[in-house]
Amino acid sequence: CQVINATRDDFRHSVISISGEFTGRDRIDAGSEVQLINSIHARHRFGHVFALAGRLRTLNPDLVISYGWGGTDGVLAARLSGIPRIIHTEDGFLPDEAQKQKIKRLLARRIVLRIPRLLVCPSHTLVNIATRCWRLPTCNIRYLPNGVDLQRYAVPSAESRSAARRKWGCSTEEIVIGTVGHLRSEKNHQRLIQAFSSVATKFPAKLMLVGDGVLRGSLPPQAEHLSLRARVVLVGQ
Repeated sequence: CQVINATRDDFRHSVISISGEFTGRDRIDAGSEVQLINSIHARHRFGHVFALAGRLRTLNPDLVISYGWGGTDGVLAARLSGIPRIIHTEDGFLPDEAQKQKIKRLLARRIVLRIPRLLVCPSHTLVNIATRCWRLPTCNIRYLPNGVDLQRYAVPSAESRSAARRKWGCSTEEIVIGTVGHLRSEKNHQRLIQAFSSVATKFPAKLMLVGDGVLRGSLPPQAEHLSLRARVVLVGQ
């Protein structure tokens, strides 16, 4: 959505969702020329790729950008459609590959991700995986870290900081450590709480977990076990 908003005067955008999920549409600025398209359902994966290729031929885009493992279908479809400009972006792994890549997907990435003109990775770790594990040529890989709007995180006034501390029960003496993200296994909040336990024995501190997810119910018992129940705060989304 940020890319769409930043290029709305010069580009038209068509978003094809593999899962049919469009919950981010409210982040698109009014006036942007955007077409939201549900993915085509097929009985098997190759049928899905051919259907996507047909849709891309109809759209006739100048550039196709695909994201993540699910987006590899889009890479194949774009190639079948004869679209020369393809950029694929990797941003990490889902829970089923958080600890180890699946061998079939590993082999598929080695083949399919040679098709795009560029592979964009937001971390040096992913760049190393792309070269070492996927065996992709370095000339086709770009390290592009995720941008941050610094104005959104400008230092607030002392009054607003004090109000925020009071809201969440943090004293002025406590060090506040925070993290923002989905409460899912691959984020490893359990390790963060374990590490925080060693800090909490030496300093007055609180740990604030901003976000929601499947681990919401399992993290408080871990904090309780480490005698940190009052010092680990689950803020929610």
